[in-house]
Amino acid sequence: LSTQANGQGWCVTLLGFRSTGEIVTTKSGSTGNEVVGPILPINVWTHVTSTFSTMNGLRFYINGIYSASTGVMSYSAAQQAVILTLGNPMMGGSCNSSSITTGIYSGYLDEFRVYSRELSVADVYTLANP
Repeated sequence: LSTQANGQGWCVTLLGFRSTGEIVTTKSGSTGNEVVGPILPINVWTHVTSTFSTMNGLRFYINGIYSASTGVMSYSAAQQAVILTLGNPMMGGSCNSSSITTGIYSGYLDEFRVYSRELSVADVYTLANP
């Protein structure tokens, strides 16, 4: 996410990989606001879901199965429109990302969805297993 279309200004990486290969999802770029998943298999489609609510915190699912969560978390809106960029940090990887390795994503995305609510465990399972 970024506050400017060119990637300048305030930005946070929400999903990425550690230098050791594990997939990571974050709410903001600080330690404690992230959930670390497994190392994903190469050349295999993997369904990845990240959800957030203040009641349940940040939750991570791999192939429709709950992986881990942060627990209860607060939330402060950006107070301005934010731009979502997929696959390439437009500032060359300098977004606040805690343990996420910076750089361009090299791979494929089949689908990408954003919802205005937290998905339930059943919702996530259904999406991963149509």
